[in-house]
Amino acid sequence: METPKTTCSECGANVPGGTVCRDWFDRCLAVEFSDPAYFAVHFLSVPAYLLQHPSQLSGDGWDAMYQILTNSVREETPYLNTNTDARRAMQSDERAFRFTGGEPKVLPATLRWTRTIADVRFTNAEEYGGDVWEWARSVVADVEASKCVSAAKRLVCGV
Repeated sequence: METPKTTCSECGANVPGGTVCRDWFDRCLAVEFSDPAYFAVHFLSVPAYLLQHPSQLSGDGWDAMYQILTNSVREETPYLNTNTDARRAMQSDERAFRFTGGEPKVLPATLRWTRTIADVRFTNAEEYGGDVWEWARSVVADVEASKCVSAAKRLVCGV
């Protein structure tokens, strides 16, 4: 008998019944912090998860996280490790916003995620890393394909 699935109200992922996306994210963090081979993609898994779960971030935090993920995917390396100006701008004593708290980003109902945390396999570090890279690339591509731009606390589409 197949295990019933639960659909996440934020990202639309179908996760095994009795669990939520946060359970899967906590599993990602656990394996990443216990094995350097898994940790190699930590700079992608955190922003990919948070962007698909906008209630976890402020509107400005979502915008900053999207910039970090987009640049990391394009440069194929942790953006904040290679760009010292960006890293400095993201330090809490330098930035003019908070990543959390305040009004979250409101994503349009038309934005559909093609991959979610539910698509990440934990079989081994190589598969995990490949899946996280694909997930991160898809988050960037999905936002770009939606032709949505950030405006205040909303993601506005069709402009």
